[in-house]
Amino acid sequence: MRFKYLIRIIVFNICLFYTLDGASQVNLFGKDTLETEVLSFTTANIGTESERTQALIRTIANKLENYKQKELIDSLTQFRLDRVTDYRKSLSIEALNQLDFRQSDGLRNKLSNLKSELEETRKLLATISTELNLNRDEIQGLMSKWEKTLENQQNQNTPQRIIERIRSNISDLNQLLLQINKQNNISLTRQDEITGAILFLDEILTNLDNALERFRTQIYVLDSPPLWSALSGEEDTAPFVKKILNSLEQRRFSIISHRDALIHTTLIFVFLFVALLSLFIFLRKRLVHKDELMKCDTIKVPLLFLSNPFSSSLLFTSFFILIFFPGLTPESRDILKLLLIIPLLRLLPFVWPQLPTRYFYLSAGVFLLMILTDLLSSFGLLGRLLVLINSILSTVIFLSIWKYLRKNKEIKLKVFSSQVLLIGLISVALSVIINVIGNNFLSLVLFNGAIALVFGGLIIFSTVEVFKSLFDLIVRHKLLVDLHIFRNYPDDILKWVFKILKYSALVFWIVFTAKSYLVYLPIYNWIESILTNKLELGSVSVSLGNIVAFAITLSATIYISRFIRFILEDEVYTHFEMPRGIGGAITMMVRLILLGFGFILAFGAADIDISNITIIFGALGVGIGFGLQNIFNNLVSGLILAFERPIQVGDVLQISSLNLMGEVKEIGIRASVIRTFDGAEVIVPNGNLISNEMVNWTLSDRRRRQEIMVGVSYGTDLKTVLAILERVVADQDGVLKDPAPVIIFRGFGDSSLDFRVMFWTHFDEGLKTISAVGIAIDNAFKEANITIPFPQRDLHIYPVKSESEENDNSN
Repeated sequence: MRFKYLIRIIVFNICLFYTLDGASQVNLFGKDTLETEVLSFTTANIGTESERTQALIRTIANKLENYKQKELIDSLTQFRLDRVTDYRKSLSIEALNQLDFRQSDGLRNKLSNLKSELEETRKLLATISTELNLNRDEIQGLMSKWEKTLENQQNQNTPQRIIERIRSNISDLNQLLLQINKQNNISLTRQDEITGAILFLDEILTNLDNALERFRTQIYVLDSPPLWSALSGEEDTAPFVKKILNSLEQRRFSIISHRDALIHTTLIFVFLFVALLSLFIFLRKRLVHKDELMKCDTIKVPLLFLSNPFSSSLLFTSFFILIFFPGLTPESRDILKLLLIIPLLRLLPFVWPQLPTRYFYLSAGVFLLMILTDLLSSFGLLGRLLVLINSILSTVIFLSIWKYLRKNKEIKLKVFSSQVLLIGLISVALSVIINVIGNNFLSLVLFNGAIALVFGGLIIFSTVEVFKSLFDLIVRHKLLVDLHIFRNYPDDILKWVFKILKYSALVFWIVFTAKSYLVYLPIYNWIESILTNKLELGSVSVSLGNIVAFAITLSATIYISRFIRFILEDEVYTHFEMPRGIGGAITMMVRLILLGFGFILAFGAADIDISNITIIFGALGVGIGFGLQNIFNNLVSGLILAFERPIQVGDVLQISSLNLMGEVKEIGIRASVIRTFDGAEVIVPNGNLISNEMVNWTLSDRRRRQEIMVGVSYGTDLKTVLAILERVVADQDGVLKDPAPVIIFRGFGDSSLDFRVMFWTHFDEGLKTISAVGIAIDNAFKEANITIPFPQRDLHIYPVKSESEENDNSN
């Protein structure tokens, strides 16, 4: 019976629960239904809501004005679309097939930049459309409320003034809604135009990529008849003149099409040129008043550039824009290359004085012919002959310099070595042979590669040498800055800066040369395939690229944290007065935050799901339980040391259990560095500093009590001795006045009357002060004829009887 009764109660409760749940759902649905009804404002809130509505109208109206201003600022959009329209008319399949490699590559770069600009504009317009849609929904909801309010107020015989206010709000909202819809339609229409232009550019870029790939795959195929056949054939001058006119027309069209880009590049060039010119003139004036600098060997190269500020500014500005603005138009590149010739001829002979000057003038001729070759490379036989002449001239120059360096082996020009010259010499010699045979494209590639290898390396590393000299001048001679880190660590800073400059220039030189030889893309794809090849381990996939990205990111984070610690401790903290230890604690926390952030970034760079970090922490917990207790203990102890600050950098510790005494040089995350007074640096885990007893001699201050024991002969006047000791101790500079020295009579010794001399000194001056006080006491006692006794003992000698005498006495 009890069991049946229990079953009935359970069934009843279940039924009651579902009944209540169904009722609550009905109420909820009813509530949702009521909320879909349009609400209205009460009569008392009409004034407040009118004010809010007008404020919203003004805000959205200002946004619409900003959108219009954005369109005016981005007025280049229509110009870019017009350029795409011109490309639609001129870039047919036949026209693309007639382009050579240089023209195809240049056109691809221009179209890629144009596509990127259009995509940025489309992204901006999409953002505007999203905001307009949100504003439209908000305005429509607010209009519905005001219309419902108007209906209710008309039924309640509300004063006409309030009715007119409501109608004015509805009218303003309606006008604003029309403006929003109009602006949104404009934005959507422009987005559609940009999308059509981007689709066209994608199609052309695909064709150009295929053409460039075809050029690369057919690089070893003869594309022209042998040179003797080409020269023997009669060539009509009419098509040649027509080609020149067409080329000039294309140049004119390109300049007009890229007018804004050319103006932008010109403004950047002028700004950089004026800034560098002002800097060089300022440095030159500072050097005039520093005669001691003129005797330094490191001043010669920077002095050369400072003495020619115009050429130096022109060189650095042109070189900077050519490197860091890859989207330059061909016309801009040609102009900058021409501008480079003047400063190179004026400055390079002084940078590399080991080489005869004639080589630099011949190299300038090659440079001019190379620019002319680029302009006329599509002119058939003329372009081919220019490449041949340039290759022959380069072969003569490289061979002469190579022989000169072989003859004068004591000359070391770093990048301009015999091996590099030999590779360039072989390359241009092959260019001559292949040009004569009939492969014009491969000949041009070999020539461009050799120029990039030799002359490019010469210019790049010459610039590096100049920057190294200028930076050395700035750091060592403090012309611009006078920072603590430059004053205290000039050699370390210069070493790292020089290393960064050297390796950056080396990487750039290799990439630049590889692109000129047309091997950069295959090498890049090969390395990318190796790095992105994933190894499946169950549900986890990992690639070499993920591991490299993780290692690089984590290493960069560690170096950045060390650099920031260096800046904080040696530069920032020197300008503030902080209690001892605060700086170390701040530095440790900053390092911990940076390392933690870098650890998360490393996981993101390695494409590892952040949610999997919990698994890693779980494995870390197991590792802590088995074998990482000491490491975890040291890390936690480091945090305790940072916040409690029982020891601080600069404190003198004495750890009896380790038989160690020295000064704390660094408190790290895992371990601290203590430098003993013998000069040894001891790495002590933080856990030992927390768990072991230690004596901190300088925790609150750096004062220390010193003590000297001295004795005088019996019979000496004790008052005189006390007066002499007080006077001598008080006269010493190293003895602190507060607390005052204390001299007490200790007692009667075996050989002397003993005194105890106690005084306080600065910790760092303790040993010196003890020595000085002891010497002064001895001198003062001598002047007062007071003797410092030494232990005396009375020796009594008793005669020892011989064995025969003892026997006689016994008989």
